[in-house]
Amino acid sequence: MTIADIERTILLARMCDEQRNEERLEPRADVATTTHNHADFIARYVNQLPRSLSATEMGLRALELEDTVEPILNTIESFFTTGCELSQHGGLAALLDRAYLGHRLLEELNDHLHVRTGTWVLHTDMTEANVQAHQLLGEPYASELDDIVLQVMDAFSHALSIQTEVPILDSAIETLKPFAVSGDQRLK
Repeated sequence: MTIADIERTILLARMCDEQRNEERLEPRADVATTTHNHADFIARYVNQLPRSLSATEMGLRALELEDTVEPILNTIESFFTTGCELSQHGGLAALLDRAYLGHRLLEELNDHLHVRTGTWVLHTDMTEANVQAHQLLGEPYASELDDIVLQVMDAFSHALSIQTEVPILDSAIETLKPFAVSGDQRLK
C-alpha cells in the first residue's frame, strides 16, 4: 500500500459522503448536527494524513532512516486497508479513527526520533488536532487507540534497541552535552 492508496480511500470516503447526502431525504437531527459541526474538521484532519506521511518520508530520507522506520509507515498505511467498510459506517467519519491512529503514530515517531537525532522529521504539530479528534472519538475508544499507538512504539523502540544505532547528528550531541553524565558528575 502506498500514500496514493490512502488518498484513493479518502476520495472514496468523500464520494460515499456526497452520495449519502444526495440520497438522504430527511436527515436524522443528531447525525445532521454532528456532521454539520464537525465535518470540516474531520475532512481536514483525514486529508492531512497523506501529506504528513509524505513529509515524514522526505524527512526520513534526509536522515537516511527510511528503512529503519518503514514498519511504522507500513502500519499506518495498513490502517486504511484492514477492515475498512465505508458503506456501512459512513464516509470520512469512518476514517477518523484510522487517521487518528496515523497522526498519533507520526507524532510519537517524530518525538522519538527527535530525542535520538536532535532533528524533527515532521515539522507539522498535530497535537491540538489530535486532542480534538480524541474528543470526537470519545472515551474509552480513543484511549484504546492511544494504547495501540504506545504498543506499536514500544515494539519499534525495542526493535531499534537490538538493531544498529540510529545515527545521532552533531547538533543533537551539542544539544545533549550539558545533560551528559559520567559516573555521578555532569560533563561540561
